[in-house]
Amino acid sequence: MQFRVPADRLDEALSQIKNNALEVRNESISGQDITADYVDLQARLRSLESAESQLEEMMQDAQDMTDVINIFNQLTDYRQQIEQVKGQMQYYEQAVALSSVNITLLAEEGVLPLEIGGWKLGRETRSAIQDLIYFLQGFLRFMIRFFIYFLPVMLFSLIPIYIIIVILRFIWRMIRGKDRLSDFFTANTWQLRRRAAETPPAEDAEA
Repeated sequence: MQFRVPADRLDEALSQIKNNALEVRNESISGQDITADYVDLQARLRSLESAESQLEEMMQDAQDMTDVINIFNQLTDYRQQIEQVKGQMQYYEQAVALSSVNITLLAEEGVLPLEIGGWKLGRETRSAIQDLIYFLQGFLRFMIRFFIYFLPVMLFSLIPIYIIIVILRFIWRMIRGKDRLSDFFTANTWQLRRRAAETPPAEDAEA
């Protein structure tokens, strides 16, 4: 385990770690002097910034396009080097402000995982919980995709089919209605003809 703490609170952090530990078997504190490297970076930064200023003055006085391009390329290169030096200096400043603490934790013999006949109950429990979490994650993903994607797609797909079915039913009813009306008129016409055939003429009735 590794974490970083402010350098001025390193002793406080180490004290808290020791108080919470049953036993501290090994402890070592090491440091690295970066003063010389930091001073070198400061000197290099000043040199680069001075060269940058001179190139900017030359850029203002340049008349030939070739000279302008060459000076511009040199300026770009110097500015990249300046940014790199500033980044390295910032890294050193942060490294000085924070201290890294590495801890190795060892389980106490009395609190080792329970094991019965080669069967580690803690491991099986963690595996079962992990499987349950995976199942819940998969089920939740399915429900989200079903309600957000599949259900709207199904509804939009069924609407045109429903409209077509309604139109076909309407046409079918119209056709059946016409057939029934035709049958009705045919039946009435046949009955009228039959009655006319059965009714005797008026002269025969008077005789």
